Amino acid sequence: MSAAADSYFSSMSGQISAEHRQVWENEISTAEARRMTNPSAMDILAARPSCNTTGESRPAEEAITSTEEIILLALSIEEQQ
Repeated sequence: MSAAADSYFSSMSGQISAEHRQVWENEISTAEARRMTNPSAMDILAARPSCNTTGESRPAEEAITSTEEIILLALSIEEQQ
C-alpha cells in the first residue's frame, strides 16, 4: 500500500471501533473472494449514483441504473474536475 493510502486507511479505520473494523474487513475479504464468480459481490453497500447527469439530486428509488446514464454521469463529473 502506498504511504498516502496507508495514512488514509489508518485515519479512517481509527475512527471506528475494533468490532466494526473487523466486520468491515470480513465483508471486504468475502467480497474479494467472491468477485471472480460474482462481480456484484463487490457492491457491499449496494451503491447507486443518486444524481442525474446534470448533478441534480434525485430520490433513491429513481437512482441511475442504465449503463448509458452512469457513463454520462461519469463524463459530466470528469468535465467538472
